[in-house]
Amino acid sequence: MKQMATAILTVACIVALGQAANAADVARPAYKVASAPVANWSGIYAGFHAGWGQTSGDPGAASLSTTGYASPVFETPNLNLKGNGPLFGGQLGFNWQINPSWVIGAEGDITGTGLKSSATGTPNCLPPFCGLLAPVPGASQYMAQDINWLASLRGRLGYSWGSSLFYVTGGAAWANISYRADSADATWVCNGGGGGGAGCSYPASFDSTKTGWAVGAGYEAMITANWSLRAEYLYYSFGGTTASAAGTPAAACQVADCSATYIFSATDIHTARVGVNYRF
Repeated sequence: MKQMATAILTVACIVALGQAANAADVARPAYKVASAPVANWSGIYAGFHAGWGQTSGDPGAASLSTTGYASPVFETPNLNLKGNGPLFGGQLGFNWQINPSWVIGAEGDITGTGLKSSATGTPNCLPPFCGLLAPVPGASQYMAQDINWLASLRGRLGYSWGSSLFYVTGGAAWANISYRADSADATWVCNGGGGGGAGCSYPASFDSTKTGWAVGAGYEAMITANWSLRAEYLYYSFGGTTASAAGTPAAACQVADCSATYIFSATDIHTARVGVNYRF
């Protein structure tokens, strides 16, 4: 009888302790580990950028001819139009954060540049007109191009990680380019092999707005709820240009007309720039 009473008392104590533990669990507040805040990249933004650019240096060339002496006598040099210079401009864009990790958007920008390049060379005379291949006395060739401004309209795809955004971008691009060229041949060329001294000169100068494409990648860091800093690389590519120039024969030249065709090869531009954006 005494053993049975002891057993009943033990069970009662266990039940009471279990109920007390349950009550304590109910009363104890639940704690959760706080997750890192996710940056909100959605919305319209505008900003400025500055940097440095370099043209790839694809060559330019010229083809010279004179009326009544159509056979080519020049081997014109390929002139390296590689140049570099500063960049400064602005951008306007829109982001849509489709989930905490991925961001899509579009951006347009315009950039003024100091990208300038020029080169000079001396054409060679082709055999058999002067025996051996050699520079033509009194002949010269000059070509130059200046990138006045660049513009682009690009899509963007980014991956958000905390307050950082890594992105790739690509789309259509435009460039306004000033071209200049001049060549001078020798009198004996425009006279069909006789005489000497200066002959025709072929000056040319024109502007052209080219359409091409741009691709690149970048990194952007949110420093406040509205401000962010970025660094990016963009590569631009534009087609070449061909232009003709009427020459002015020298007094000693026996031909009535002479002309030149200038061939500017494709223009490729590498740019690196940093910028700041404000989100509205």
